[in-house]
Amino acid sequence: MKFNFEKKTAALALFGAALLLLIANLLVGIFNKTPEPNIYQSKINISGIDSLFLYSLHSFGINNDWIKETGNSKNIKSYLVDIPVDLSIPVVLAELNLNFSNKRLKIFSEEKNASGKTETKIYAGNKILLKSEFKYDDTIHRIAGTISFILSDYKLNDSEDSLLLHIPEPFSPLMPPSMKNFDIARFITEKKKTFSILLNDKITEIKYKLRDDYSQDRIKSTLFTIIKDFSGASFFVIDNNSDLFHSDIFKLIKGELDKRNIKLLELGNLVNLEYENELQIKNDFDYLIKNMGDGRSQIIVVNYEGFEKLIPEINRFKKIGYKVVHPSLLIQKPVAK
Repeated sequence: MKFNFEKKTAALALFGAALLLLIANLLVGIFNKTPEPNIYQSKINISGIDSLFLYSLHSFGINNDWIKETGNSKNIKSYLVDIPVDLSIPVVLAELNLNFSNKRLKIFSEEKNASGKTETKIYAGNKILLKSEFKYDDTIHRIAGTISFILSDYKLNDSEDSLLLHIPEPFSPLMPPSMKNFDIARFITEKKKTFSILLNDKITEIKYKLRDDYSQDRIKSTLFTIIKDFSGASFFVIDNNSDLFHSDIFKLIKGELDKRNIKLLELGNLVNLEYENELQIKNDFDYLIKNMGDGRSQIIVVNYEGFEKLIPEINRFKKIGYKVVHPSLLIQKPVAK
């Protein structure tokens, strides 16, 4: 009996001690409360948020001179940003929301007046880390030009080719006249797209062939057939390396096209981007566009495979202000000869 009593006593003592320790810990926690770990602290810092904010603005071609720092401390950044009128403030805000969406941050924007002036604040929890004010300024503009695309060697072999017609960027497939291309041209027209016609020495079908030893009447008749069969063509292109271009009949061909107000381009006057591999054509395209000059325009010839590879680059340049238009809009006048 004595043994059982001591065992119970010891158990009660241990229980009491544990209870006292628990109470003591609670009291220490109340009087010596330490801050809870900030779940944002390990993921986010002011410098990182600032860098991402500025990166988002620069991706639209917004110049550093248009970004004015109005407040800077180790806890909060503040900016006044001028926006050119060809760029929408809501588009910029959408980009900021996208770029910060996986950073466990909140962005609140409020339009301040009818002119579009908008205040934006970036929060981590309830704490403001960066605030900015966006306003339109019609005295500034982004450095950009205008580009258009002519697609050489265009084919329509399978469904993947037809998908190219659903690309929103304007372009003009370039085709020599042939019965096969007659069907392709009709398909393109049905899809509410346009095409262009290439005149060169490689036209093989008698119906469309143009030769220097043909009579003027035959040349006119053949050319009329081409114009009629490919009436949806936006313009014609002459290969200036062809014998046709250097022949006596070219003046007649040009005159007949001029009569009908059909625009004529000289292939040698256009920029031809050769497609060897994806990296090479992207580098060549970047170099070409960056060296165009502000406000300049360029018509680019590229095959359809190269064009597909350039779509991400085209979108990147569009984002900073470059415009992509149909080639017919950049043709000023017919070829003179």
